[in-house]
Amino acid sequence: MNRKIKGSFLLALAGLITSMFCPVFSLAQAPSWVDYDQRRHDYPESSFLVGYYSDKFDKKKTEKEQFQVLIGFARAEVIESIVVSVASVTTLNTTESTNSYNQSMSQNTTSLSKAELVGMTTETWHDTRNGQLHAMVVVDRLQLYNHYRSKLDDKKIETEARLKEAGALQASGRKNEALNAYYECLPKLREMEEYQNILLGLQRQADHAEFTRLEAETRRGIRDILGSDAKNLDEACFQLSESVFNQAGGKNLVIKVFAPVYQETKMNSPFSVRVMNLVQTKMAARGIRMSQAGTGRNENYTAALTGSYWKEGNNLRIIYTLRLMSSNEVIASAEAVLPVAWLSNNDIAWLPENFQEAGERNKAFARDEVVAGGLRLDVWTNKGDENLLFQENDEMKIFIRVNRACYLRFVYYLADGTRTLLFDDYFISADQANKVVELPETFVCSAPFGIENLQVNAQTKPFDPLNTTEQDGYQIITDGVGAIVAKTRGFKRVSNETLKAEKRLTISTFRFGTLK
Repeated sequence: MNRKIKGSFLLALAGLITSMFCPVFSLAQAPSWVDYDQRRHDYPESSFLVGYYSDKFDKKKTEKEQFQVLIGFARAEVIESIVVSVASVTTLNTTESTNSYNQSMSQNTTSLSKAELVGMTTETWHDTRNGQLHAMVVVDRLQLYNHYRSKLDDKKIETEARLKEAGALQASGRKNEALNAYYECLPKLREMEEYQNILLGLQRQADHAEFTRLEAETRRGIRDILGSDAKNLDEACFQLSESVFNQAGGKNLVIKVFAPVYQETKMNSPFSVRVMNLVQTKMAARGIRMSQAGTGRNENYTAALTGSYWKEGNNLRIIYTLRLMSSNEVIASAEAVLPVAWLSNNDIAWLPENFQEAGERNKAFARDEVVAGGLRLDVWTNKGDENLLFQENDEMKIFIRVNRACYLRFVYYLADGTRTLLFDDYFISADQANKVVELPETFVCSAPFGIENLQVNAQTKPFDPLNTTEQDGYQIITDGVGAIVAKTRGFKRVSNETLKAEKRLTISTFRFGTLK
């Protein structure tokens, strides 16, 4: 009897000891989400957006500070997955003959970079044994979808109310007030576009009927008051600059004007460069402070005027949007329409050079595009990373930054279709991680001119070789675009072992004097 009691006592004591030490032991175990396969199982792509990053613990920095950086990377990965989804759909549906789908998606996807991730949860873990930090961000697709669906509905009600007021003002003969009311609807429409883009990225489909109706009503009201569309480029740019001035002229802003891109292609043309220069000149004449020529990311301005243009029947429609740099808030929008015939009669090319070839190349890029996971890659030039315009003899310098040791491949696609391997298996060491690295060569813009691309891929192991031949000191790639993409991206990621990332820059090159 005593022996049994003693045995039971020992078992109870053992249980107590186990309960005391189990929590400590469990904390030492890696959480399941650190494992790639388990993470995909617990958070299936159909229901969740997931971003995950890890890095070595730096004893010179606080744990909190390093976790904040990793969470920032993971959040950016989630947003990138939405952007890539939207860009994939719009790129694969973009053609020279603009259809109604394209017309309703004129908002540039780069505006999504500051999207609000409602319901975002974060997880962190410090693996003290191996000196590694891990961070994960999870967003419920349905919750995010419902949030932006609600925002879209609210903005629709707000826009309809303002349109009703504009119509009443117009009917009573108060045309200037009515025009301003219609102008105020344009930024609301741009916001609606952005919400629709997010919904498209989440479900790869969106209903544009209500937006199209409100947009048409706004445009009709403006046209009725102004009397007609612009007869020439000067009139079109005057309408654009006046619209922006009426909406934002009283604000203390320094504005940078960018050339509008054709559709969603990120491609510029001689026409878009002329629009940029004329709008900037007319806005400056109105007393708006304009950003002086600068060096891309180092340029100082408080608001950016970006846009696109679309072919609608026998006309081109130019759409500009003014956003605050600090908050990404839309504070003004402007539109103008002018006849294609006027451009043709004045020998102004509106379709980007080599558009067809560059468009097919973009479609090849859009298929199965890589979304970074665990490997952060930034690429930019001495003129920035968006709306890149280079003219003959301009120098281009390339800068990169990654968050860990990796190999880089740089492929440049020239306007004539030539594919050049600039650098291959370019190694970035752990000491260079999170630091700006300038490539050792400077490139000079020369013929052929048109739309070109720089494709940069990063991965944590060397790349499979491409087929090349040497020509004038350059490695010319004999593989086609599809083969380059397939060999460079390889198979889809199946574990945490090999991390991949990809960035592309669209570069518009022009003959000397075109940009003036």
